[in-house]
Amino acid sequence: MDDLLDFVFVLYFAVHIPTTVVLDAQLLLPSGCYPDALKNLLQWYIKTVKDPLVADPPVWFMCLMVSILFLQLPFFFVALRAFWTGYNKARWIRIPAILYATHKATFLGAILAHIFLSDFGKSAVLAPASLKERMILSTAYLPFFIVPLLILYKMLFCNPVVLEVRETQEKKIN
Repeated sequence: MDDLLDFVFVLYFAVHIPTTVVLDAQLLLPSGCYPDALKNLLQWYIKTVKDPLVADPPVWFMCLMVSILFLQLPFFFVALRAFWTGYNKARWIRIPAILYATHKATFLGAILAHIFLSDFGKSAVLAPASLKERMILSTAYLPFFIVPLLILYKMLFCNPVVLEVRETQEKKIN
């Protein structure tokens, strides 16, 4: 790992892999695929943070879960390896990381908007009733919004090739 951001990305993907397999995939796979302990963990999460998207997922949310399971999960392993190696030694991850981070930040923006702007007053499932409960629920999703933004920042603005070009241009001007 080359720097602190690489370390953050390694932690992010290392946590995201089991979270996806243990929790997110339960929304898509038959319940017989999971032991009772993991089913109970998902129910505990739903009750603790009052997550209506997981308790009774709308179609659009299920589509996002399909993309997480079949598109993003394989990428998590690739990204984990790349950032463990260090971005300076694995610059090939730049374009895939930009694609991932853009996709993830976009749909997390929609999820966060849903959390803060939806009227859950008539919800048939446990849902946040106050701003405080919405804030608590948003903390479950916020890391999956912030870290992709950090990935975008690093891939777009901290690229060693781009920095070398800027330095060369500045020397020519001076």
